[in-house]
Amino acid sequence: MCDYCIHIVGTTYPTHTPTLCPYMRSKHCSYCSVFGHMSSECPNTSFLHSRPQFLEQLIPQQYIQKYNITTTTSIQYNDEQIIGSDTILEIECKNNIIQKYLSNHSIPPSKKIVTNIQKLLQYGNNKNIKIVFI
Repeated sequence: MCDYCIHIVGTTYPTHTPTLCPYMRSKHCSYCSVFGHMSSECPNTSFLHSRPQFLEQLIPQQYIQKYNITTTTSIQYNDEQIIGSDTILEIECKNNIIQKYLSNHSIPPSKKIVTNIQKLLQYGNNKNIKIVFI
């Protein structure tokens, strides 16, 4: 029994070495992307509070070794714009649903679906909402 499991489950768990410990293998560090410790226990302090410079830094080390990944793909940061900040509205393309959405937002609906779609798209443009019909 390893030292980690003896404190958690006592002697009821089958004997194993620390390298095969299910508890230690489930711990994942969000700083260095290595299994076996948490970010609060990370020995690689060079990773602390720094943004990754390459996409490969986001891949767990075991996969980099397993698949022999040797590339370094730069990450371009745009600090002026938060990527993914747009609001997306997924709405079913049925006239009664679009009519209710429009009326709930104080937009008078029409009986024609084409007119309602145009109104909804215009509303989305005015509010910076991306409309996706499903």
